[in-house]
Amino acid sequence: MLEPSRETLRREMREELGINVEIGRLLWVVENFFVHGGVHYHELGLYYLMSFPSDCPLYHTEGPFLGDEEGIELIFKWHQLDDLEETALYPSFLRQALASIPETIQHIMHRDGWGRRLPRPLNL
Repeated sequence: MLEPSRETLRREMREELGINVEIGRLLWVVENFFVHGGVHYHELGLYYLMSFPSDCPLYHTEGPFLGDEEGIELIFKWHQLDDLEETALYPSFLRQALASIPETIQHIMHRDGWGRRLPRPLNL
């Protein structure tokens, strides 16, 4: 919080992979409804194009690339677009969406493991 999303993404990639990335344009604004550990979540995500510098050593390494988030091991790995449908990738809309990058920003309502219908709004 209190940090622009582009700056957060740039900082996180520098902290986790030690690389200064270029943040491109916003692709998707995603409302993702999912269940994790038996708890229902509603996540709001901003998805940007991102690139590494042209001389980045990760372009020439198959990986996986290990990162660290406060003691939690993160695993980064290259995948062929043709193989994404069989890849454990969440939110799962990315398995198809990454093969067809939109020309304009899209707002996506997505559900992973919540059932066919989106949840009803809570009455507060």
